[in-house]
Amino acid sequence: MVTPKRLLAAVVAAATTTLHISAAQAQAPASERQPCEPAASGANVPVCGLQAPEDIALHPDGRHLLIALTNGPVYYAPSGIVLYDTQQHRQRRLAISVAEAEWGEEGCVPPSDEFDFHGIDVHRLEDGTVRLLTVNHRQRESVEMFEVQQEGNEITSLVWRGCVRTGTEYMMNDVAGFGDGGFLVTFMAPLAALKDINNIRPGITGHVMRWTPDAGLSKLPGTEGAYNNGIALSADEHYAFYAHWTGFRLTQYDLQQSRVVAEAELPIMPDNVTVDSDGTVYTVGFNSLDDAKRCLGSGFADCSNDWHAVAIESDTMAVDTVVLRQELPFFGPTVAVPVGGWLYIGALTGDRIMRYRLSD
Repeated sequence: MVTPKRLLAAVVAAATTTLHISAAQAQAPASERQPCEPAASGANVPVCGLQAPEDIALHPDGRHLLIALTNGPVYYAPSGIVLYDTQQHRQRRLAISVAEAEWGEEGCVPPSDEFDFHGIDVHRLEDGTVRLLTVNHRQRESVEMFEVQQEGNEITSLVWRGCVRTGTEYMMNDVAGFGDGGFLVTFMAPLAALKDINNIRPGITGHVMRWTPDAGLSKLPGTEGAYNNGIALSADEHYAFYAHWTGFRLTQYDLQQSRVVAEAELPIMPDNVTVDSDGTVYTVGFNSLDDAKRCLGSGFADCSNDWHAVAIESDTMAVDTVVLRQELPFFGPTVAVPVGGWLYIGALTGDRIMRYRLSD
């Protein structure tokens, strides 16, 4: 992500390593070199004017998307959140303010300058409040908590309400929140292991942690994985689904029994994870580790590799390919969110997300 000194320190939101590239060395990603032209119709429609839209979360209203803009790797504008209306196809950046901490761990304060949005989750708390959680790499590893402000039917802004610091040994990737105020967060790998792209390989590197207001952080037993990446909850909060990025698989975890109950082998390196209202799980990613390393190692200038988006049925863990890379002029995909017959696909690089028609 971009530092205050304008260095490209890419703590890459979905794909994963700490990559340091000077501004002089960085090249515009291939997706940015292709002009982004909005389209009113068609099966593949770009949504332009975004900045490395690495993660996307659906608001509980089922209409609005909150899109996390990262600080890089070749951008200098601050990280932030864009609100996108899937019915009127309008977008605007949400203002962010800081209020007295009411959530999270006692004594946790916000970063002194700006936030660094990585994996996000938007969900409704038991009291009806809508909360946004984000993995933050700014000045520390932490989960930051925001209240999504609303006036009538209009979503207006984000207000910081607290945080949880997770230590300095591991890099986190994604977060999923519970209605009772707790959350799950993936610990991808030790920070020291992420300094060299060539070290990224299959093998156990991380796990999933759970935070509760009463007990704090604790490791979920049996969640060890290969670069644990995206995570999401079933609608009833009974199951968690999390991705093994270099392990090419998705795990279903029973949170009541504290054990793995099913896994799906995937044809891709799964990045962020989304679960829709009927329990179908969506994820997207590169087809090979070599492709991912080429994208990261080029400073995101060469991410024109093959990729797929897949859907997994949670009751059987059967896998179905729903999008192929060659159908879309788009690079470095990280998240796939279904809304109203469309699949919205974000990316770790470039200036757009894509709307892919799932049904007529």
